[in-house]
Amino acid sequence: MNGDDDMVGSQHDLKFARNAIAREVDYRREKQWRIFSWTSTLLIASIGGAIALAGAQHFSFPVFPQRVLMAFALFVLTSYARTWVRRNIDYEAAARDALIKLDKQLGISESITTNPRDDPRWGYVRALDLLAAAGIMAVLFVRMP
Repeated sequence: MNGDDDMVGSQHDLKFARNAIAREVDYRREKQWRIFSWTSTLLIASIGGAIALAGAQHFSFPVFPQRVLMAFALFVLTSYARTWVRRNIDYEAAARDALIKLDKQLGISESITTNPRDDPRWGYVRALDLLAAAGIMAVLFVRMP
């Protein structure tokens, strides 16, 4: 083997590694979406359920213990989902950093892969917070007959 063959081999290895890490970034983003989608569906259903039950005749849903327990369950669900999403954001960020290093080695000067930690005011975690607040308020404060 000469130097040119080694160069071709190392370029191939770098491209292979880059593709594997890019798939990891995609996987982490998809996983964050699935966690958000699952949790937001449950939270929206709790809001809709509380509103629907408010119109039901002969239905008893006292504040204590049923409403308080349901509100607590929504809080726990959201807390777990937030942690799960944030952990996947951390994994995605680590993979993104590795991807940028490989991009530089391959001569790609600027990565188009966004940093998942750039603006924490927006995103899945913030949306889950808002939905959880709405769900908990609906469960606790929607007037039942």
